[in-house]
Amino acid sequence: MFKKKLLVSISTLLLIQIGVSGWSLDNGKIGESQSISVDPKISSAESIVRTDSKARVVPTPDEILLIKLVNSARADPSSVGWSSYPPVGPLEPNVQLWEAARFHSEEMVNNNYFDHDSYDPAQGGYYEDCFTRMQRFGYSGWTTMGENIAMQPSVGAALNAWLNSTGHRNNIFNGDFTEHGIGIAEGGPSGNKLFTHDFGDRDGIAFDLKVSATDISFSPENPIPGQVVEISAVIHNIRKTHAFPVWVHFFNGDPNSGGELIGADSIEAIIPRNGTETSTINWNTSGESPGAHQIWVRVDPNNHFSETDEGNNEAYRNIYVGVEEFQEQLPNFSLNIFAGISSNKKIEIDYCLSSPANCLLRIYDACGRVVTTLVNERKKPGHYKINWNRESLHKSKVTPGIYFCNLRCNEIAVTKKLVIIH
Repeated sequence: MFKKKLLVSISTLLLIQIGVSGWSLDNGKIGESQSISVDPKISSAESIVRTDSKARVVPTPDEILLIKLVNSARADPSSVGWSSYPPVGPLEPNVQLWEAARFHSEEMVNNNYFDHDSYDPAQGGYYEDCFTRMQRFGYSGWTTMGENIAMQPSVGAALNAWLNSTGHRNNIFNGDFTEHGIGIAEGGPSGNKLFTHDFGDRDGIAFDLKVSATDISFSPENPIPGQVVEISAVIHNIRKTHAFPVWVHFFNGDPNSGGELIGADSIEAIIPRNGTETSTINWNTSGESPGAHQIWVRVDPNNHFSETDEGNNEAYRNIYVGVEEFQEQLPNFSLNIFAGISSNKKIEIDYCLSSPANCLLRIYDACGRVVTTLVNERKKPGHYKINWNRESLHKSKVTPGIYFCNLRCNEIAVTKKLVIIH
């Protein structure tokens, strides 16, 4: 038999406001809503709080849908038929509340009961109320807390049931609540899902997402044109409010002056306070010129979060395409430079083809700009030599520095480094 028990115990230190219970359509039901206010001067409530959890929480599609529906209703209560409530700000995900809510929904399914109190026969029955549970999962620093539960077939049915119950609706539209956690478990009676929605407030919202040059990495570190590079960026959340969803954009070049967007990633997990998550994309360097490329990372590109510091949301690191000497081990052509480090007036370049090919032989500077084109024609099989007199396309002498000689034959390319010392 599915157990049901009402919460009746009230701590002398806590003011508990209990809403009405109610029944909804589709043979589902909702429990009594729960909310609590605590005098911030009372410190004893903090004594059972554990350290912040390091759990990695990835919201499920159902949980993400409930986030969107609840926050949409809070932004415009009239859109769900409750214009008597004023609009309030969105609820932000919190890892500790998320863990507590998931635990409770799973426990209700596993132990075959439906109540705000935690129930486990192995612990002698009912062993803690919902507020103690939230604290046990590490939610601290709060002044108000609340909980809605439901047994419904879908996210939409659960939200409608809550909106049609005064106490649950008051929790949803309560502007004092700023954070929340959602747990949805499959396997309830009659095919229903068990929903737990926990609410909290830690005296306002404070976001600050950060990325720096040292957080950016490449694999491989020294690609040749045509290789796929995995670009990773570690994103930090250095303020108290947990962040989700966090978007990250990657650019080839400064995005503030025409840099090209090469990838976008949405981090799948909630980033907790003092936590990090890694964002990764793949960059295909086909068609990219040899030399230095500034890879920029921009966090929260659409300004979803209002941050205490908007100046640490982007950073860049240089990657050098073709910077290391590389010879493709292919039978159809080869490239050699006989004065790779040169102070001479001319540099001899040698290449060999074993089959006909459309050949493009170019010199690039360290920034990836074309210095000159030495060959751009179809060649027969054979051994070829060419002398570069260190002149650019504009017939001026190049300055000392690092250059790259790139030979592309049909779809295959090889690059070698040149160092001109004076």
